Amino acid sequence: MKIAYYESCSLPAMGKEYDKSIRYCCDKLGVELVKIEDWMCCGSTVTHHNSRLLSSALPMRNLMAVEKLGVDAVMVPCSACYARFKNAQHEFYGDGKMRQDIEEVLEYKFNKKIDVLHPLEFFATPEMLTKIEASEKCKIEKVKIASYYGCLLVRPPQVIGFNDDTEYPMTMDNILRAAGYKTIDWSYKTECCGGYFTTMRPDIVMSMSEKIFDNALACKADIIANPCIFCQTNLDTRQKAIEAAASKKYNMPVVYFTQLLGIALGATSEQMHFQTHFVDAKGLTSKVVRNG
Repeated sequence: MKIAYYESCSLPAMGKEYDKSIRYCCDKLGVELVKIEDWMCCGSTVTHHNSRLLSSALPMRNLMAVEKLGVDAVMVPCSACYARFKNAQHEFYGDGKMRQDIEEVLEYKFNKKIDVLHPLEFFATPEMLTKIEASEKCKIEKVKIASYYGCLLVRPPQVIGFNDDTEYPMTMDNILRAAGYKTIDWSYKTECCGGYFTTMRPDIVMSMSEKIFDNALACKADIIANPCIFCQTNLDTRQKAIEAAASKKYNMPVVYFTQLLGIALGATSEQMHFQTHFVDAKGLTSKVVRNG
């Protein structure tokens, strides 16, 4: 199986644990990630505040590169990039004039619509779930996982089209359960962590993230699994400061769901880069139980 892989600006740096774990899981599950040689920045949060055309043309330029590779789908791990790709397609296929303008700017006529998939969508397909269940080699036993999706990934539903409940998604839970883990029911699955305010208003991020930790702790979670680079940054790097400011103690590891999936497929904590997180996640693997 082949799928194009959009690395994005943040994935190799801020999201390196995400990147490494995705690559590991795909390799173990027989998925070939096809490199997009001439990819470019999707424009992120900047362009759509300044130019409607540019904000759609940049993601479509990347989808043009994917189409030229001869593959039908692209995996986009960054939630912000994923949202921009989905918004661009919504504009492109929903507005004839916008489509004409984009194709004129790119000097390219699109022949087909590329499937834009977040890793959650990809690993949750029936084929991948079956492979995960069959390939499970170990799991972190007796650890209760809170699946945190963030606010951006599933919204707005009419644009993003993420195939799950907007308020109470289960896609990540289904993947982790297929890998042998226990996920909990909790009410903060899609609450905002503060997002990009992390540089401008860290006080807002700390306040919003504190509520997420409080709810996860109240529901007896041991760890938060996450699919977003910016949520990971906020919840992991700000946790100690939140504890100090609020006189609380969480000590709750926050990791990418693909790191947990990698462990289930036989990876070590070092291979999944647990040691690079601000809140110790490496200790979790002391509870690893291997099959056979």
